[in-house]
Amino acid sequence: MTPNFAVVGVDTPDFHMPRLWLPVFLLWVPVILLSPVIFLVLVVVAIFTRTTIWRIIAICWGVLSGLTGTYVQVSTCDARILVRIPHLLVTIDFNPNHAPKEARHERQSPSNP
Repeated sequence: MTPNFAVVGVDTPDFHMPRLWLPVFLLWVPVILLSPVIFLVLVVVAIFTRTTIWRIIAICWGVLSGLTGTYVQVSTCDARILVRIPHLLVTIDFNPNHAPKEARHERQSPSNP
């Protein structure tokens, strides 16, 4: 799954910017418009690396999908910069009979005391 949001924050002694949630999914609009140029660049890369275009596309997609969970914080004596791409995939289980494996083992009584 590709990342949907990025969190960016800048903090200096003179300036404090609140953390901004940037919608990364809006970047798909310019990517779609530039897709013919991007495809030609990928074809040139595939020719120079002597591999297939599908392998290059798969590698680019893997790198893009692997960005979720990225956390970069750069600090100096004067400034701090934060870039974070959070995991936003949340699953909720509404089954009341479902319990974690450890809890199921604790509820079971031993058969031979």
